[in-house]
Amino acid sequence: MNTDRLLNEFMAQDCDAAVRQRLLAEITKHGEARAGVVREFNFNRFNIYLDFRGGKVRIEDELDVSEMGSHSISIAEFTAVLNSHRPQL
Repeated sequence: MNTDRLLNEFMAQDCDAAVRQRLLAEITKHGEARAGVVREFNFNRFNIYLDFRGGKVRIEDELDVSEMGSHSISIAEFTAVLNSHRPQL
C-alpha cells in the first residue's frame, strides 16, 4: 500500500530522534484543540503537513512527483507510528 511505503521510507530516511521529537511536540501542542492550524515540515526527502482541523497528515516524497508520491493518513495513526519509532543514533 502507498501509505505504508511512504510512511516507512520517511521513518527510515528522514525521521531521526530530533525529527521525531519535533513532530510529536507539534502534535501535542495543537492536536487536541483541532484548531485551524496547518504546519509544514520540510526534511531531506519528505515534506510533512500536519492539518489539525482536518485531523490529517500529508506525506509528500520530493523524489516522486506522481500521485504515488503523496498520501494522507490520520494524525492518530501518524502519532502511533512516531511513538513506536525508535530511530538509530
